[in-house]
Amino acid sequence: MWLRPAQFAYAGNVLTISLPNQFWGKTIRERYEHIIKDSFLKHLGAEINVVYEVSAQQPTPTVQTAQDVLSAAPVLAASVQAAPAIKRNPFPSRLNSAYMFDNFIESPSNRFAYKAAEAVVHKLGNRENNPLVIYSSPGLGKTHLLHAIGNQILKENPDAKVLYMSGEEFVSEYIEALQNKASESFRKKYRSLDCFLMDDIQFVAGKSASEVEFFYTFNALFESHKQIVLSSDRTPQQLELDERLSSRLLSGICVEVKRP
Repeated sequence: MWLRPAQFAYAGNVLTISLPNQFWGKTIRERYEHIIKDSFLKHLGAEINVVYEVSAQQPTPTVQTAQDVLSAAPVLAASVQAAPAIKRNPFPSRLNSAYMFDNFIESPSNRFAYKAAEAVVHKLGNRENNPLVIYSSPGLGKTHLLHAIGNQILKENPDAKVLYMSGEEFVSEYIEALQNKASESFRKKYRSLDCFLMDDIQFVAGKSASEVEFFYTFNALFESHKQIVLSSDRTPQQLELDERLSSRLLSGICVEVKRP
């Protein structure tokens, strides 16, 4: 097994992997790191950092194998070996739990956007709030509001399928799906969401295939009364999107976060 030469130690959301040489580090990083992170996120509910150590000497680790590491985490071990006491949402939302409505600094310059974001949570998928497009210059709180929406939805409905991602990540993932002939699984993932939060949709503009895929994803979610929230650095009219997609973005609420 490829992980056998490695030794693992887990503490404080940091997984340290000790390796005999650089070759093993490159192999594990490229082939297995995303699987390891996904496993911890799914079962432990924590995003971890992976640190690699290369040493000619083999330390005596507290934990000897990858399986031992998983068993050493109490919540993860319970998830793998027995029915968990607390049900966790297995869907990776990619949300930052630090961004909440409670710690958003409301002011006259962002009040309309803040109230619109709150309304989305209480009327999820309602046509009058769907989609919600928040636009502004960088650094004025758009990303905070997107995360706050997702976190509040999960607080009120822990089983909801909520996904946050950037427009650039959407494009990259779609290209990878095409290359791997995995378009159907890609579509199934996105079109089964209860709320899709896309940050910086301007990165989708001008990429024709990705625009078309997002347009059909948008339609599928909208017709199913699922919520769509987008952010941008400019208005939908200024994004130079396909006319059909631009029209869809303008069919809901567009709010600006202004400078204080």
